[in-house]
Amino acid sequence: MVFLSLKLSDASEHTISTNFYWMADSNDAYPLLAKLSPARVEATARYITKDSIELTLINDAAGPVAFFNRISLINSKDKQRILPVYYSDNYISILPGERQIVILEYKPQNRVTPSIRLGGWNVPEQIIKIHK
Repeated sequence: MVFLSLKLSDASEHTISTNFYWMADSNDAYPLLAKLSPARVEATARYITKDSIELTLINDAAGPVAFFNRISLINSKDKQRILPVYYSDNYISILPGERQIVILEYKPQNRVTPSIRLGGWNVPEQIIKIHK
């Protein structure tokens, strides 16, 4: 299994763009994806403004790639998705020891307390509380 991570940086080494690829074997198949060990992703979320949230994801340096993680803004009570939401990124993979920040923008709804659901190919689903 080969993963390829590309990062485009400016002269000050600030990341401008990232791309992540997974490569098929000689049979154009991905059998080793099913054998990925579980990854531990630490997640924290905080409000930036009343209608935007910063989600920080950190993959354990000693573990594998945290592959193909999906982020959803949900109602804390019934776990239903809150829509519409704009995500700065989604379905992301995080290399061991790396950190990713995702910004969520949405229109707050009366009497709805949002949380974030995170889960991936080899990352167990978790619900993240959003701190003020």
